[in-house]
Amino acid sequence: MKLKLTQRVTTALAAVIGCAMLASCAVLGSKTATPLYTYTLDGSPSSPADVKTAGTLPVMTGHVLLVETPQAVSGYDSTRMVYSRLALTQEAFANSAWVDTPGRMLAPMMVEQLRQSGQFRAVLLAPSAAKATLSLNTTILHLQQDFLQVPSRVRFSVQVTLLDVATREVLASHTIDVVGDAASDDAAGGAQAAHAAVREGLQQVAALLRGDLAAMRAR
Repeated sequence: MKLKLTQRVTTALAAVIGCAMLASCAVLGSKTATPLYTYTLDGSPSSPADVKTAGTLPVMTGHVLLVETPQAVSGYDSTRMVYSRLALTQEAFANSAWVDTPGRMLAPMMVEQLRQSGQFRAVLLAPSAAKATLSLNTTILHLQQDFLQVPSRVRFSVQVTLLDVATREVLASHTIDVVGDAASDDAAGGAQAAHAAVREGLQQVAALLRGDLAAMRAR
């Protein structure tokens, strides 16, 4: 009789624990997941007038430029939105991300900026079956929001290399570094600052390439 009573108590206890676990799971499952905010670097390209230097207008050349999809150093080769609170450290926002990797977002923006610069017969995004005379390789060195000062800042750095397609000779290489203040110390403010920094950086790329083309014509 005592054995049967013990078995009944054990069974009832197990049932109570099981119900409690199910209720707990139901409560957890009913919680709304934290939304993931995604941001893009894309925006309206600058006009050809923005890449003028020394009052000279861009001069179209006969070159066809092939723009390779930009690569990125480790830390900037994913959709993570990276920031830093301490020197030489790197973290990522938990609930915010880029819609794509910075390199893939930057590629069409760079093509459009260089097309509007009016310096090339055509500007193509690789891969392309069309025959190009020049190619542009880009590496993202830095795209990060830094909270080491107030307001926070976003730094955008890229290295661009202009190559002769036929000979693979390096014709020019430049490093562009742009830093801009964020309007707010959060991911949204960082995304806006990154967009502005990228636009300014692309204007600098177009201006530097114009100087390279002028130097090539002078040889």
